[in-house]
Amino acid sequence: GSHREIFYKEIRVIIDRRKCLGCGAAPAKCSKVFVLDHDTTKNRVVKEYSVRTDNEVSIGEAPIELLKYIRSAANVCPVSAIKVEIHEVLDRMLSAFSRLVVTLY
Repeated sequence: GSHREIFYKEIRVIIDRRKCLGCGAAPAKCSKVFVLDHDTTKNRVVKEYSVRTDNEVSIGEAPIELLKYIRSAANVCPVSAIKVEIHEVLDRMLSAFSRLVVTLY
């Protein structure tokens, strides 16, 4: 039969920390996702959503429900250091489950 893949949308946030001034505008707009790092005083993605953070970049993945808050935070950045992308991701749980069902039967 036909196999239908289930996708969900996810936001990928990329902060260019070399451009970042550490002004705090993005964290003020969306503290759920952005925070100023204590060490560098530069913007980063909060630990909960962080994929990778170093001196040059902070990358995060956040739920689609936060899109308008993340976009508004990106828009207030005075140096345009925040990129927002929307990815369609195969639902990991569902793909694991379908493999399990195939294995069982």
